[in-house]
Amino acid sequence: MSTPLEKHRSRLTCCKCKKLYKDPKTLGCLHTFCSECLNADGACTHPLAKTKLTEQRFTCGETPSKIPERIDQAVKNLVELLQQEDSAASGEAKCTFCTEGNNAVAFCRDCEREVQLLCQGCKDSHGKQRLTVKHQVVLLSELRSSQANAVGVQQRPWVCPHHEKEPEKVNEVSLYCFECQDTLCVMCAVTEPHSNNKHKIKSAKDVIAEVRAKLKEKVEAFTPVWEKFSTTIEEIKGTTERLMKCKEDKDKKIKERFQAIIQEITKQRDTLLTRNQAIFEKKKCILQDQLEAFYGVDAKVNDTLTATANIFEGIDMEVLQSKERLETRLDQLYNNYKDYPCDLKDNDIIIFEPNEDFNFSDSIGTVYSDLHPEESTLEGFENVQFIKGKKVELSLTCRDILGTQLLNSDVGEQHIQAAMYPAGQEAQIYDGEVKIMGEGRFKIFFTPRAIGSHMLKVTINQRLVKNSRFQVLVSPQILKLYQRTKRMCFPGSF
Repeated sequence: MSTPLEKHRSRLTCCKCKKLYKDPKTLGCLHTFCSECLNADGACTHPLAKTKLTEQRFTCGETPSKIPERIDQAVKNLVELLQQEDSAASGEAKCTFCTEGNNAVAFCRDCEREVQLLCQGCKDSHGKQRLTVKHQVVLLSELRSSQANAVGVQQRPWVCPHHEKEPEKVNEVSLYCFECQDTLCVMCAVTEPHSNNKHKIKSAKDVIAEVRAKLKEKVEAFTPVWEKFSTTIEEIKGTTERLMKCKEDKDKKIKERFQAIIQEITKQRDTLLTRNQAIFEKKKCILQDQLEAFYGVDAKVNDTLTATANIFEGIDMEVLQSKERLETRLDQLYNNYKDYPCDLKDNDIIIFEPNEDFNFSDSIGTVYSDLHPEESTLEGFENVQFIKGKKVELSLTCRDILGTQLLNSDVGEQHIQAAMYPAGQEAQIYDGEVKIMGEGRFKIFFTPRAIGSHMLKVTINQRLVKNSRFQVLVSPQILKLYQRTKRMCFPGSF
């Protein structure tokens, strides 16, 4: 039999034991587990929901800095309500209001949890007694009807767990303490520490409205970031397709070129095709890694927004109880991903340049990719010593994705940035000098201004070269004077 809480059964079921939550605890990523089902280190093993963009399932995998100590009371109350409605809807429930053991025919939404099921006699008297005349009673035979479901559980009074045995209305949660970040009933408000007027207390309904508005604002602020991920995923797919077409086109041109060449140079053809395939495979792996990363982010964001939406649809007090976690999670995702790099590298380019002046002693041509800063190298460290005030010269070689030197690179001095700064003090950064040498090579000059550990940062088109940033030790000028004196006094030692 369907009950008002039936639609929430899936999100009230532990993903590990597949049962309704028992003493549930909610982690910072908004995933809930039974206390006994949590990993010892708190690592979340909850599967992330599939989205329209992802083609596989991901696991959350986040590890909280601290495992929650408190039971999630909002989720626990929902589980108890679902269990009670399951019992009421089974048709075999007995009256819990009297001791005669009669079959229950009605369900009271306002009574204490232990006495919610009523037999016919208790139902009749329930509507006549002064204390219960205003209670909301639903016939079990109508529990599955839309009229009964429309009542829902949102209007059910939320009883304070600290004063459950106090009179009705007195123990109903209706206040919120900002200092304790917890809900209160009237009895809580007049006891320590809330009675000293040092704690800010406000109507729970007003706070709920503020929380809903604030969470809505945060979700709206994060939506463009999520949409940017979706757009980037589609762009990665398009780039992969263009790379495939480019690779096939270059294969065709290479084969056509070889049709005009004698059989003896087939070995060179195979070499070029193998290299072309290697560039394609490496670029394809890069694109697949990017796609995998954005799939994971998309799934994680979707899971959080789905959890938030589910709580929006839940009961008011659940929104209030989840306020801190929701705000923290949404802030965390927003800060982590608002500036997430979504620009795509030119990974759909492969270049084939035939040698038009080919003869049998020459190479037929070469296959290479576009410039790849991450494979370009800064060299010459072994031949220099960094001394304060002395200019140091290093070499930069532009390379493609396979690490081959690009002899025809169109990179100019304006595309290269070289900087040096004391370790841990990037604010004190100063630029190096760049000089073009031709055939994809550059000279980089630095003049250290201080002694101690320094970092060198070199970028091409704002992307770091291989192994950058480099750490070097700058010596004082007195070392230079000592070496000069030693060279004069002991010439044989140098």
